[in-house]
Amino acid sequence: MDDAWLIDHARETGDRFYDPAEHLLRLPPHGDRTHTAITEGWVHPFTQSTAYALAVLESGADGPAAEILRRIARAQDADPASPTYGIWSYVAEEPLPLMRRPDPNWADFIGQELLQVAFRHGDALPAGVLDDVHLAIRRAATAVRRRDVDMAYTNIAAKGTFVTLAAGELLADDELLSYGRDRIERLAAEFDRRGIHEYNSPTYWLVTCAAVTAIQRYVADARARDLAGVLHDRLWTHLVTRWHAVTGQFGGPMSRAYAGDLADNLPLHAYVAQATGYRAPFDALPGIETRQLYHRIGLASFAVLRPEPPPAVLAALTGPGPVGERRELFETGTPDVIGTTWLGPRATLGSVSQADSWVQRRNLLCLWRGRGGPLWRDPVSYARLRVTKDDHDLVAGVFSSVQSGRHVLWHVGLAGPGGDRHVVGDELSGPTRLRSLRMSIEFGQLAHPLVSIGGREAGPGDEFALDDEVAVRDGAVTVVLRFAGAEFGGRAAGDGPPRGRLRVDDAGRLFAGLELLDAPEPVEVDLARVGPAWAAGTFTVIEDVDVHGDESSPPARVERPSDGEVRLTWTPGARLDLHARATVGTAAEHAAGYRGLVDGAALTSRAAAS
Repeated sequence: MDDAWLIDHARETGDRFYDPAEHLLRLPPHGDRTHTAITEGWVHPFTQSTAYALAVLESGADGPAAEILRRIARAQDADPASPTYGIWSYVAEEPLPLMRRPDPNWADFIGQELLQVAFRHGDALPAGVLDDVHLAIRRAATAVRRRDVDMAYTNIAAKGTFVTLAAGELLADDELLSYGRDRIERLAAEFDRRGIHEYNSPTYWLVTCAAVTAIQRYVADARARDLAGVLHDRLWTHLVTRWHAVTGQFGGPMSRAYAGDLADNLPLHAYVAQATGYRAPFDALPGIETRQLYHRIGLASFAVLRPEPPPAVLAALTGPGPVGERRELFETGTPDVIGTTWLGPRATLGSVSQADSWVQRRNLLCLWRGRGGPLWRDPVSYARLRVTKDDHDLVAGVFSSVQSGRHVLWHVGLAGPGGDRHVVGDELSGPTRLRSLRMSIEFGQLAHPLVSIGGREAGPGDEFALDDEVAVRDGAVTVVLRFAGAEFGGRAAGDGPPRGRLRVDDAGRLFAGLELLDAPEPVEVDLARVGPAWAAGTFTVIEDVDVHGDESSPPARVERPSDGEVRLTWTPGARLDLHARATVGTAAEHAAGYRGLVDGAALTSRAAAS
């Protein structure tokens, strides 16, 4: 495998799905349901078609690149008075006015693709097509400038910075170039002042890193290139801090993830492989034919950037990998957002100090290989914490934790106001109807699990009480958990429901969950007025090579010094203390109520840097 192979694979995949009648690819729908209502049939997507045009040009063989680019340029909103000026819909079948919510990020995504086409292949395009491409780039860059996203929106902040800088230089547009220069200063300052808001995101780390790499590759401005170089090296160091060679995974916690398994993230996998020069273990991409079409078509877009991470990063990726604890300050604030990751001989366990419980979060994540064989051939086994309302992830959950090594003490409260399914524009307000509210540890891709409650074999449907030890053994790894306490609406879990229960869903995933609410029919609840609403517990990962004693762990001590606070203490080795809010409150109130300590020392930025 080499760079040419990645480009050829993208070209060949696109060739199979090209529709000459539409001058676009024809693929199954794959859009964010927040933005599109199309979920079935076949569609003609604009972003993947642009990536395919780049792959055609990179392959050096004849193909429909010019026709595609002309079609893409003419599908853009060209009305300067329109609120969607400069962006595209996801697919030709759903114009911008018909979308649930047009996605302004498409100016950034397609804009970057078109800029790579223009920089790398402008001389090879017919004059009329190049004019169309340049005009589309100008519109996209203008849309990016008008929007002017907060620099905490890490991946789009970086991508739009490249688009405006590169467009300003390519089109000799002094206003765009001046904006881009100011924007990269602000982006670098954001990293220095607050850290990485979209920390350790397998998907969006790649988007961000590719954008700053593109600045280094295509932008001439010396200051912009220097700042991009600093951000580039920082991003690579940030990623490799949680590299776990034994599982072939980047460990948690993750701010935004669609999958925790590197085998399911082909673009990132290929990008890292390219960066290492395709050295072991990245000398092959097993099972590539089974990966998502959208990922395969986009390979050329990343391959042409030819990443060059710092030597220390390369050594970490191709060596045996570290073992031990890593703690990193992700973002400064009240409280600081701090990630802790344990890299063990068999498993990795990561947690974040505090975050909401959006479906993309991996606030507590444990990964191990339940099966043998080559890396990435079989799926990696995992356990992660979820907060669900009627079986969908509830954004309004507020996760807090403190971790030492292979032990995590955690707490989940509720934010009011808080989000339902999405972090933007989906806030729960007033009474809502719901059937269930659960805090669960989800286990997936288990090979041969053995489950026990209090040392007794257990299975789906079995119940457990607070402080019952639930153990899930899979291969050489055992996860041991306890729920230490819970309340919902002033009723303690020990006085009746909520109860703990094991269940297995249709996908074969095992859940050990505490049910704060479990009603046979939907009931009306105003979550902001519930009062006490929280659950807490402990999580330990044990490996067969451990020499720490048996598989048991002591219960955590729970104190309720006031109506609004819960204090947890656990001593599985080091003493862990966690203070958190017991009642529903705003996100700011939950943040103010957080305190995590390891052996009496607070998790501060100084602790994070140690």
